[in-house]
Amino acid sequence: MIDNIDLAKGERIKRENRKRKITEPLEKGTSVYIPNHKHRRNKKEPPFVGPYPVIKTLPRNTYLILGPRNNKMKYHKDELRIAELPSTQHGESSRLSSNPTGP
Repeated sequence: MIDNIDLAKGERIKRENRKRKITEPLEKGTSVYIPNHKHRRNKKEPPFVGPYPVIKTLPRNTYLILGPRNNKMKYHKDELRIAELPSTQHGESSRLSSNPTGP
């Protein structure tokens, strides 16, 4: 019985920890997406726009972002989404190497 309680507790902790955000600081030059909630007119518009570079790290997990039209804007880390580099698909790289002259 105690084993089941411990197992359930462990599962609950794992489930709750998945919701937590990473608190690692962003470095200068990191590309991030900024929220689009101020300009969003309907649900079909994207919730985030970008990517835009981080210019400077400010206190309390706040970052200065070089946004659209070269505006400098402050955002808290919880509002930003880190832009990941696009990964190359496995089939795409082999297809390109097998036909070097093109179609």
